[in-house]
Amino acid sequence: MKKIFMAVFVAVIQTFIVFHTFKPFFSQPQEYAFTNIYDGLKNYFTYHSYISDTADNNPFHYSFMNYPFGDCVFYTDNTPLFAVLFKHIAKFFPHLREYDIVFFNYFLIANFVIASILYFLLISKFINNTFLILFLSLCVPWLSPMVLKLGGHMNLSLSSIILLTYLLLAKFIEYAYSNVRQIYTALTLTAVVTISFFIHG
Repeated sequence: MKKIFMAVFVAVIQTFIVFHTFKPFFSQPQEYAFTNIYDGLKNYFTYHSYISDTADNNPFHYSFMNYPFGDCVFYTDNTPLFAVLFKHIAKFFPHLREYDIVFFNYFLIANFVIASILYFLLISKFINNTFLILFLSLCVPWLSPMVLKLGGHMNLSLSSIILLTYLLLAKFIEYAYSNVRQIYTALTLTAVVTISFFIHG
């Protein structure tokens, strides 16, 4: 129970920090992007053009590369896992298309909160000092070198994927004497690593 309370506490505090740090992204969401140059701008454009394309009914096809054939969406550097899911939802709620960049930015920002929770769950297995656990859980997600990718290949900033992998590896070791749990953990780990390809193929 204490661990759950601490995890919620970390999530709430990190959410507050995120809102404060990225305040313009919430107060004027349509006016801000993480980058407007080089690959970052191209990644935004690729994502936006894919979501906006209502003529192509194949969710795994991207019409605006490799003319005239198009290309597989997984090789377009537009965070296909998120893009395909958002495009599918937008079929039922078409008005969401005009907020595609906003939702994408929120997806990236949410990484800080998710990473904090995962880091808390990971280091609480190895550290007994409550203050140190809370401090590191809040600070380390901001110190990751992957944060710098927000200014370029935004989808490579998602450090929570690596933290989830570490957490599952720790669980795999923890379940050394339970074959069934180890198998489930190994399958989950395999799924996470496979799915991570569809973040940035």
